[in-house]
Order: sequence, then C-alpha cells, then structure tokens
Amino acid sequence: MGTRRSLQGIRPFAEFILSGAEGLRVTMRQVPLLSCPAMAEADLERGRQRVAKILRVMPFSLQLGMELVEAGEGWVTVRLPFKKENTTAADALHGGAIASLIDTTGSMAAWTTSEIGNPRYFGSTVGMTVNYLSGVLSQDCLAEGRVLKRGKEIVYSDVRVTDAAGKLCAQGSVIYRIVDRGEA
Repeated sequence: MGTRRSLQGIRPFAEFILSGAEGLRVTMRQVPLLSCPAMAEADLERGRQRVAKILRVMPFSLQLGMELVEAGEGWVTVRLPFKKENTTAADALHGGAIASLIDTTGSMAAWTTSEIGNPRYFGSTVGMTVNYLSGVLSQDCLAEGRVLKRGKEIVYSDVRVTDAAGKLCAQGSVIYRIVDRGEA
C-alpha cells in the first residue's frame, strides 16, 4: 500500500436544494476531491494521453464528437461539439447525447485513478442517473466529471454539463467498476 493523500485543487460545484414554494435554489460550495494514491506527474501525463486516445478511438464517442479538454487525477473535462446529427427539433441537443456525455465523462474521470489502456484492467458503468436542467440549443457543451469516492473496484463520479455560456444544463452521477484481472 502506498501513501494516501488528498488531491489538491478544490473547485466549487453547484449544490441544488429544493425548498417548497421557492423552487430550485442554487448555492455554491466547495466539494473536496477524493483521496487516492499519489501519482507521479509522468503517470498523470500518460493518463491524460490515454484518456484522449480512448475518446478518439472509441466508436460511439467518436460518432458523437467528444473531445478531451483537460484532465487530472480524479477529474476530466470533455467537450461535445454541436453537431446537427445529435439534435432533436429546433437544434436541441438530444437527451441521449447528454446522457452519453455524462456516462463517458464519469467513466473517464474514474480511469484517471487507474491505468486506462492497460489490458490488466477492465471497466464498465454499473449505474447512472441523469437530471436534465435546461436545454442545450445549437451550441457546444462541456462536461466536468469529478471522482467523489474510489473503493477497491467501485468509483463514484459526479458530472456537470454546461452550455457554451457556462449555464448548468444537466447533472449526473456515474457508478463505474474497474476490475484488476491480475497480470496481463
């Protein structure tokens, strides 16, 4: 077992509180990131390169047009460019494309805590929730995924999707499982 440490860089996330007649109220709070084994900068860079490569070669993310914007230990930002093929009426981004963006972003965040691309490891989504808050109309959107907790195999991620102006459009939770198959 290596030394465990908390990740640096706590960034604000919106917290949603439903309160009677007032409806939805948004407040900002600091959300601490997970604790996980410390990774060397070279390992982080290799991980970023692997995540970017996976997004470029995975047929479904390629079809949707997903692109890695940035990544670090326990978090990723993925861009979904506007494509007419991913819309419904009035150039609104299809909910399935948003759900796919949330799933992919949450799983890529999970992989930043492991060795993506190493045949020793296998992963898959075991659960997901999606909350649609506002439509994405005729524009790109960004998804920021953060690992909330990582166990031996199960990784919990929170994903926020914003439009080009930074408006929160969707939020989701992804539960991902990464299995160590032993020596590859």
